[in-house]
Amino acid sequence: MPQPSQSVKKFVSDAYKLVSSSGSTVPLHGSDLSDGIQYLNELLQHYSATGLLLTVDRTTSKVITTGEGTLTIGAADYTPTPDIIEGRLSMLSNAWVELEGVTYPLRSITPSEFDSSYKYLPLEGLPTYIIVDQGTNVTNIRIFPAPSQEFTLYIRGKFQVAVFISTDTMESLPEYYMRYLKFALASDLADYKGRSEAWTPKLEEKLKETRSDMYAASDYSLDVSTGDDGLMPNGAFRVISGI
Repeated sequence: MPQPSQSVKKFVSDAYKLVSSSGSTVPLHGSDLSDGIQYLNELLQHYSATGLLLTVDRTTSKVITTGEGTLTIGAADYTPTPDIIEGRLSMLSNAWVELEGVTYPLRSITPSEFDSSYKYLPLEGLPTYIIVDQGTNVTNIRIFPAPSQEFTLYIRGKFQVAVFISTDTMESLPEYYMRYLKFALASDLADYKGRSEAWTPKLEEKLKETRSDMYAASDYSLDVSTGDDGLMPNGAFRVISGI
């Protein structure tokens, strides 16, 4: 039977206990709770820089229409509202478009790679490339060529975690992730509370052990090959797909 989701308050309190000089039953004082939640959010936002220490990949999808070659990915509370509401995309594992039950993988290239070659920007056809451009609060993506008809776009990757508040639960994160995150938060709290000596070698070893598990849970390369070099002229794609 699934266990009830732990509250953010209880999670932060347990992290404090790992580095507390007081008994385990002593409640938090003053701004301990609000500070602990702040450091928890800072930690998760820090992890979103690369996505490696966020939890496992998720897949999101969106129907894209003719000529819709640029989209934004971000949180629901960002203004203007992003085209795909999932939190900022931190790490792209792979992407593909689907038409009538057939999937076509997209080749990921950097913005500098895209900008360094000649191309006809108004080109429409079967999308071949996805270009990810990271912003401060949103991720901008470009699909090239822009779709010549309606497709379903699928993106698999790691997305920035929403900010927690004191009345939240930790249900958005898998239970196995909690063990690692609790040790990571406790390590930060030891420094912020001026108790670096409370972070013992034993705790550091447990943190390293659980961090290794999180790295192992990351998908590093799920690219689907589209040919010997992953490149095919747009005209050939149109013939193959019947577009």
